[in-house]
Amino acid sequence: VDFPKDLLQRISLFLNLDEVGIFLCAHLAMRDMGDETLFQILCQRTYLVQSKRKTLSPTKWGGWRSMLLRRPRVRTNGMYCLKNTQVKEVVRDMWSDPLPAHMMVINSSYYRYLRFFNDGTCLYALTHHPPEKMLKFFHFDAQGSASTAPEPFKRRRKGRKDADKLTQEIHLGSYAIRRNDVEISIDTPFSVVSFEAEIRHGRRGHFCMLEIKGHSSYSKTWNPHTEQREILPGGCRTHHSETLGYELHFRRVPLIHRPVWE
Repeated sequence: VDFPKDLLQRISLFLNLDEVGIFLCAHLAMRDMGDETLFQILCQRTYLVQSKRKTLSPTKWGGWRSMLLRRPRVRTNGMYCLKNTQVKEVVRDMWSDPLPAHMMVINSSYYRYLRFFNDGTCLYALTHHPPEKMLKFFHFDAQGSASTAPEPFKRRRKGRKDADKLTQEIHLGSYAIRRNDVEISIDTPFSVVSFEAEIRHGRRGHFCMLEIKGHSSYSKTWNPHTEQREILPGGCRTHHSETLGYELHFRRVPLIHRPVWE
């Protein structure tokens, strides 16, 4: 079907970056559009939200299309994952579960997940569950926002105990990009976790790797006046040097996935 050029541009306003790529491949008329109107819209929608300075400089990058391909940004059509494996010596005492006598060490694996959205929010989880099990909990929201995700976590259904335990490990945060780095802040029940990571390219394409350059946390203290935990003046800040240099790799979330709370 042949659509007018202005109608194609209007349709593209309702698509995210992932869907625009599919649209460009499926409709030949979109490839022949002589102007950069579509890429200007995508750049404004992406960088005016993700960038900390909220500025656009298309001439610096050689045009809107080149800017979208080259200027650092985080990908919002999937999640970034980091796997850590530790070897622990078996402890045999009255508080530990009995293990076979020949077992001397245990391999322990845990994962960190980061899921970015188009409104400057993100989801974070630190868990021992593999990506195959966590994928449905980081489903892409049609409005490009994570702010609506925690609410369904609270309105849990009966008979969904396993899902409830997993959703309790997912926390809401925010992020902002400054040059090649992304600054992330996650609010958890007992602390505020902060990350600083460098956006890099990888085997799966552009901007599909985050190298951790800074990791710290502020502990929350119980405030009897507000009856909730919050960061008070003089609170304790802990730096976690064991994660520096680790890389989070991107995993795309399929569009056909439905959120677990539906």
